[in-house]
Amino acid sequence: MRALWKSLILATLLVAGPEILAQGASADPCVAKVPASLRESIAAKYPGFRIAGLSDYLPEDIERHKKNFNGDPCLSVAAADVDGDGVKDYGLIITDASLHTLLVGARNTHSKGWTLATLKDFGSQAPGRLYVSPLGKGTFESIHAASETAVGATPETGRVSSYKATHGGFFAGAIQATRVAYFFNGKEWVHLYLSD
Repeated sequence: MRALWKSLILATLLVAGPEILAQGASADPCVAKVPASLRESIAAKYPGFRIAGLSDYLPEDIERHKKNFNGDPCLSVAAADVDGDGVKDYGLIITDASLHTLLVGARNTHSKGWTLATLKDFGSQAPGRLYVSPLGKGTFESIHAASETAVGATPETGRVSSYKATHGGFFAGAIQATRVAYFFNGKEWVHLYLSD
């Protein structure tokens, strides 16, 4: 009888193993919001990194986020259609064992799968005070617009002083500190500072 049970368990793992592993990896509700194919793409491009989960954040920050975002507790995962193709794209806070933390933009490019871009490298700042949230379309102007257009100013790659967004984007930064908007303009990701 034991041999029969062992055979059944082994057969189940062989047939459904990847699905069971994917479900186990998504036990955190924030990780569960991310499609398995995107999690696999992140693991391939960013070895050793994981999506920041609820355990990375303080309970009071999670509660505040839930109040501001219709009960959503996840500060590390945001979805928006950034390129107007009608499917969800993602902004993600990911981190590794040394707490090296990144903001990643993930576009679902259908035939090509996921296109991933590092939008911000936070260095060794732990994810606990960092967030990403969806941002609707509209016209935005940087709070630093005057200094960004000053003669002799060194432009930061991808930084713009104003942007008219025809599709959604993300805003991200540190809680009660920076707020930077990120948009995909059809060719590349651009960003502008909305607040300090």
